[in-house]
Amino acid sequence: MRCLGRSAPSLAITLFAAVAHAQPTPFPAHTFDGRVFPSHWARAPLLDQARVAANVDQAWERFGMLGRGATVCVVDTGVDLTHRDLRDAADHTRVDWLLDLDRAPRGAEPELEARFGGAVFRGDELDAMLAAHDASLPSDWHGHGTAIASAAVGDDAPAGIDTPGAFAGVAPQARLVVVRALRRGTPGFADADIARGAAFCAAVVDPAHAVVVLSLGGHDGAHDGTSAIETSLAELVHAGLTIVVAAGNDGGRAFHSSTRVAEGNTTRLTLRVPSPEATSEAHVTVAVRGASRVALALPDTRHVRVDARGDHASLLTPRGTLTADASRPGIVDLTISGDAMHPFVGGEFLIEVTGPAHADAWIVSSELGSSPFSAAFVGASVVSGEEITMPATSDAVISVGASVSRPALVTTDGSPTLTLDADEEGRAIFSSRGPTASGALAPSVLAPGGWIVAARSSAVDPGDPEALVHGRAADWSRLSQPDDRLAIAGTSVSAALVAGALALAVEAAPLDPERDRDLLAFSAMRDRDAAFTPARGFGAIDVFAFLSARAGATTRAASSGVLSASRAFTTPGASDLSLALLASAGGAIPEDAWIDFRRDGTLVARAPLRAGVARAHVEVGRAVPGEWITWSAWASDGTHLATSATRVALDDDGADAIGAGSASCSVGTTRARAPRIIAIALLAALLRKRSSRRARDASTLIG
Repeated sequence: MRCLGRSAPSLAITLFAAVAHAQPTPFPAHTFDGRVFPSHWARAPLLDQARVAANVDQAWERFGMLGRGATVCVVDTGVDLTHRDLRDAADHTRVDWLLDLDRAPRGAEPELEARFGGAVFRGDELDAMLAAHDASLPSDWHGHGTAIASAAVGDDAPAGIDTPGAFAGVAPQARLVVVRALRRGTPGFADADIARGAAFCAAVVDPAHAVVVLSLGGHDGAHDGTSAIETSLAELVHAGLTIVVAAGNDGGRAFHSSTRVAEGNTTRLTLRVPSPEATSEAHVTVAVRGASRVALALPDTRHVRVDARGDHASLLTPRGTLTADASRPGIVDLTISGDAMHPFVGGEFLIEVTGPAHADAWIVSSELGSSPFSAAFVGASVVSGEEITMPATSDAVISVGASVSRPALVTTDGSPTLTLDADEEGRAIFSSRGPTASGALAPSVLAPGGWIVAARSSAVDPGDPEALVHGRAADWSRLSQPDDRLAIAGTSVSAALVAGALALAVEAAPLDPERDRDLLAFSAMRDRDAAFTPARGFGAIDVFAFLSARAGATTRAASSGVLSASRAFTTPGASDLSLALLASAGGAIPEDAWIDFRRDGTLVARAPLRAGVARAHVEVGRAVPGEWITWSAWASDGTHLATSATRVALDDDGADAIGAGSASCSVGTTRARAPRIIAIALLAALLRKRSSRRARDASTLIG
């Protein structure tokens, strides 16, 4: 995934190698700490008025917090240690520990290197290397990690100046732990390396004073919290480590299709793929879960068929090579690819699913060159919403979508104006909508994610096809003169801003992952018409309101509230959902009281009221198609707090599309700046590119 905009989805980027034809190459299964990470499609990197929009400057002025005593752990592409933004007032590096998974162990920290692999550097070693201008100093040839780190904790103030600079991040005096998890020549981040990086942070700093930011993601997996990467992150959160994850840049993209098929019947999912501008090495890969018989076919019925018992088959067709690989248990990977000898020709392709099956198909990898359009499913089986990328689908993490703080960026000659659109809820159109496939409440919150000025790594080579800024040099000069800045758009940077807000909070008191997640949710709501919606989560972050609520959280009470369901529509017996109560301040219900959630009057879940928020996951079970389910929230003393409703869709016959909305009912000062910036995620790139096999941005990167 990458720092992409509305028309360019952040899909996992990967490159297959086949014997005769260029195809994407998956990661093999990999392990860390004894856990197997079977997902083999890479996670990609995802990517100032943002500070003002998030009320950061007001928080600085009111609370005087700049992140002292906090650590932000950036698991990404590395950082440019020479960049002024990442040094302190004495001109020393602010990186206390660095794990470079792209290098062999050095032997300097044998215990850490034995567990995590790679090369481990202490901050004092990095300082000595900086002073000696050591050419072996770890760096960031990709560029994404440097931008993310600067948005969270950067400070461009000159050495000796304690006042934050014009381009300072949210927590400009916080420290850093850096994990370079992108290995050179690989298509993106392996799940085991993501887990390794987060665990490394917990091992070298006090988790209660640290926050991990993962500006990366991908769609290979069930999206329901059960995968190895999701559960490994959840375990770290439950052990006290706060983890923030970019929600993804796939808003409005039809890359997920779902169907139920009775035994002996066959249904077809339609995949529409544009012809790539350059046919060499073009590919699209779809992972199908939950079906025993799957075939990839052309509309004229020529096809390659495989059942899910380890078969592998390929067929050369007039539109390219079709490949079906069922080597992963319970999953069939279907790939359409081309090369110079056998061009990939776009059109409609059919995925045939034979029952019994409850199948989910996800576009997990795509490389269509400069095509202005992207591969997409069409038809009644397309799932609306559920666009959150893994691992933001883990219910334990804080998942962050993007709002728009800078809707336009104008070139020096006045044309064209680079724009980003927002919907009626303030969400950037490209930002992935929730909920997760299991009905979990995601995204948690929104934060500014369009055009954010950030640090540019000096190690980036614009001619490197794997670099974040590859091929954009001509565009830079049209925005201003080249400098050490860039402008970026995407949920990657949104996640960095939220990580910075949590780092500010550390200065007042240690972090509590669950309570602080709920405080972010409560303080993000500007109104109380809905506690949660799949587009905006609980609302747009307000750092001043968050720190204010945190200071007074233990005295909050409730007498009424707003109740929302994560789905406005659910399928009979198929899709679970989550309920969220946002309590009104004041009244007789104390903080940490237990809330009863009822379905049509029957108790179905019980959850604590933390920081004004109570949330519960509920199973829909069997239901009558077309009926309304009424949910209600009650205090343990019998006080009725709120009511909500969910409609049961008619899914088996495809009569009703499955919606991703939510239903709710209730009861009861900018600094002067003259930046010289480079815009890289330009609108032209947003319109031209879907996803990059080289993972040029970050959730394989989420920009």
